[in-house]
Amino acid sequence: MARYNGVSAEAPARTADRWTQLCEQIVEGVLAWHRLESHGLVGSVDSVQENRWPAWYRQRVEVLWSTLGGLSPPFLTLEDRQMLFRSRQQLPRLFEGFDDPCVLVHGNLRLASVLKDARSDQLIAMMQPGTILWAPREYDLMRLADSGAEASLLQYYLQRAPVAEGFVWRRWLYQMWDCVDTLVSSGQFDRPRFDHACRQLLPWLG
Repeated sequence: MARYNGVSAEAPARTADRWTQLCEQIVEGVLAWHRLESHGLVGSVDSVQENRWPAWYRQRVEVLWSTLGGLSPPFLTLEDRQMLFRSRQQLPRLFEGFDDPCVLVHGNLRLASVLKDARSDQLIAMMQPGTILWAPREYDLMRLADSGAEASLLQYYLQRAPVAEGFVWRRWLYQMWDCVDTLVSSGQFDRPRFDHACRQLLPWLG
């Protein structure tokens, strides 16, 4: 990032107008990814399928659940496992009526992955993309926090390009299993993020 001579977009903008302008630039950059449709394909580039997103995501959850059973990390409590199990059971209902197309996603959309000019607060680059994935737009938005500057950025995006109403609850489902994905792949577990996602998702599990 130093080569670009910029700073993270996490650094506060000098004025409210500059923050608004930066949000507009970031949203336009993200939409440049999201305008590339998959034409019926879903998944990562090394295991792409002709499938629907709910079916593909259920497969992914089952793989993570099975792998987690073999690991048995001691810091994952019985309550954590019960929450994961309940969410697996409720997947059909949580995705009921889902029909958004899959597009190319950035995969690591957060302010820490955005570089801006320190003086002008102008966007320089979208950095550190995640796994190259064909997925619905809402999946790319789930890493944005629900408070602070990232929540403001999320609202700018949704005003420009709304997503399905089910994102209200699916963002927490995605976050919860994303924590499991990181645990399985790297051994690292974001307890605060996992607990927050569980609390937000719980009312939607019935």
